[in-house]
Amino acid sequence: MIVIYVEDLEDFVNLLSERVMDKIFYEFNGSINDHNVHKESPNQITLQFLSKVENSLVLYETIFDGEPNEISKIQEVLDEAEIELKLIKGKIREIFLSYS
Repeated sequence: MIVIYVEDLEDFVNLLSERVMDKIFYEFNGSINDHNVHKESPNQITLQFLSKVENSLVLYETIFDGEPNEISKIQEVLDEAEIELKLIKGKIREIFLSYS
């Protein structure tokens, strides 16, 4: 599997037409404070989807600052626009490797 990090969220959205399934996976990334303790409030969201180029799977990934409530807002926008995409909580790498 090839992993491509897309720095700009808009570029990530533009690549969605290349996906092989109607699912975008997301996870929350908390931060670590000075005492090496994980903060309870995540401040970053990772989005991932799978694509296929010839015989290779490609994982596209982007990270942006945001709070957990933004996921439901994104899903609402997708639903209102009648775009058949579902946001699924999980790490696609782990899910993919468990099926391989």
